[in-house]
Formats: sequence, structure tokens, C-alpha cells
Amino acid sequence: MVTVKDRISYLRGLVDPPLTHAEIARAGHISQSAVAQASTGVRFLPAPGTLRGISRALGCSWAWLGYGDGRQPTQSVVRRAVAAWRVGA
Repeated sequence: MVTVKDRISYLRGLVDPPLTHAEIARAGHISQSAVAQASTGVRFLPAPGTLRGISRALGCSWAWLGYGDGRQPTQSVVRRAVAAWRVGA
């Protein structure tokens, strides 16, 4: 996975049903537009706040999401993170 777009797509696919931009935005306390721009590659490297919000919602580090640095999150880590906020939604 080379780009932020690729990494977001990977993470969204680990959850069933797949996450929507709106869900990620709500959980990450960021705008749906910011999530959509990052997810579609409109913004090659999203703003730091956007990276932090998406990473918080998806249970990964912002460094991995933004730059591919560090450990790739496993499906169980992502599912646990999402389950924590989906229950409260």
C-alpha cells in the first residue's frame, strides 16, 4: 500500500459491513468531506488533524496511515476499535 488512499481502503475493507465516510468522520470528529478527499486521493497527504481523526476512528497510528511507517494494523485491532464507537453510535 503506497498511498493514504490505499491504506484507508484497506482498513475500511476489514470491517463488515464496510465503513462509510460519514461513520469515519463522526468517529474521528472530522468532516465527511475531509474523509472523502483522503479516501479518494483528492488530497494526496491530508492535513494532520484529518490523519489523526481517521486513525483514531480506525484503530491505527497516524504515522502508518499517512506515511506507511510502523506496524500495519491487523483486522482484529481495527474491528475492536470500530466496535468501540459503533456500539455508542
